[in-house]
Amino acid sequence: MKIIQSFWSNIAYERQIHNASGWLSAEYHWMSWALSVLTLREHYGQVEIFTDSRGKEILIDTLALPYSHCSIALDRLQGYPEDMWALGKIFTYSLQNEPFMHVDGDIYLWEALGARLEQAALIAQNPEVDFQYYYQTLSEMQQHFAYIPDCMRRQMNEIPVRSCNTGLIGGTRMDIFKKYAELSFELIHKNQEALSKINRRTFNIGFEQFLYYCLAKEHGVPVTYLIEREEDFDPTYRGFARFESVPYQTKFIHALGDFKRQPETCRHLARRLRQDYPEYYYRIIEECKAAGVALDCRYYGQVSHPSVGSKPTDGLNGSGVNSPKEAYRVYYEQDVRQYRKVQELFSLPLLPFLTQKLQFSEQVQLVENTTQEGTLEQTLIVPDIYTLAEKSIGLDPLNMVLLDAFLEEPISIQEAIERVAPYFKVEEVSAEKEKFRQLVSDRIKELMYWGALVVE
Repeated sequence: MKIIQSFWSNIAYERQIHNASGWLSAEYHWMSWALSVLTLREHYGQVEIFTDSRGKEILIDTLALPYSHCSIALDRLQGYPEDMWALGKIFTYSLQNEPFMHVDGDIYLWEALGARLEQAALIAQNPEVDFQYYYQTLSEMQQHFAYIPDCMRRQMNEIPVRSCNTGLIGGTRMDIFKKYAELSFELIHKNQEALSKINRRTFNIGFEQFLYYCLAKEHGVPVTYLIEREEDFDPTYRGFARFESVPYQTKFIHALGDFKRQPETCRHLARRLRQDYPEYYYRIIEECKAAGVALDCRYYGQVSHPSVGSKPTDGLNGSGVNSPKEAYRVYYEQDVRQYRKVQELFSLPLLPFLTQKLQFSEQVQLVENTTQEGTLEQTLIVPDIYTLAEKSIGLDPLNMVLLDAFLEEPISIQEAIERVAPYFKVEEVSAEKEKFRQLVSDRIKELMYWGALVVE
């Protein structure tokens, strides 16, 4: 099955490199595209990109992302409203003449999707049932649109509304995708005057996904989902961007919606790209700096890397008005090592993992305070390479107890688990030993990512 991606550039940016596209900062936008194609190519040898001339300039000519083929067919969309971003994807589907899978640029894979999806007639990421934004979109369409495809109209008043997430989409039924594109553009053309009266952001999501679902139902073709669960599905997609568990537990991430604006998600994305594909990470940093992009991470040291071939600038040498403090070079290097150490530790088999000793980091301070009510509070003070300042992290009771176990001397993870156990009910620990061990292990991981615990 052919693996494809699409990027319809935003003409509002004279230079696309400044386009953050909903991300916290522009560098994360391009790091996302890099990590997406690079992880795809680990499992699928060929990945094609469908874009326009501006898209090719940034993705291929500037960032040199390793696509096997680049088409600029989306130049033909010139004149369509740029905020109707779903059209770029749907037009790309219409260009395909063989079975394909389209993967959004904010999806990353650490294993192949498997024959169940790759051989399916129609593919989607997961079903969406009773998601509220559909009701707004469908209501606006019924109120303002002169034309709505019959297959949509027949499903619009069904309660609950059923649809699907098309972060992953594709299949073998090319006839359905041709019809899908035809109806999509017909919907836009026949309702141009009404587009100004609706919420286009939710309309993009609603019509793209709902029309696909309706068309599949109209043809009597079942959609095969990567994630099939419908019951108790969180519409915020909580847990879909768990970078902290890649690759030993998490094999699929979709950093959709609000994930793009969460600093923790963005910085995990950056660290993952830096660790696994440093050449692309440092190239993106260098190109963004050269273009004057305001980087989220204020630490400019160590961005020069042998694979980039660039020479140190005044920022790298620790001089100049906006240069980082030299002391943060040490913290940056520790951040690189620590991220790798966490990945290595949590990829170990159980016994070596439990016997590994950890210790409290010398680079972190632990501040204690007693409230007027007599409650003990603890705060970690850690150096932050993103702000070039100290960051305060308040500890909850479990992290306080857990960290206390490591303050006197290095101990093994198993010892830490045993020292925390008395703070829980005996029957809880004995009945759910694996869940309890996982809970404590996750908290150890969190403390390690903060830099509070390090491998002895």
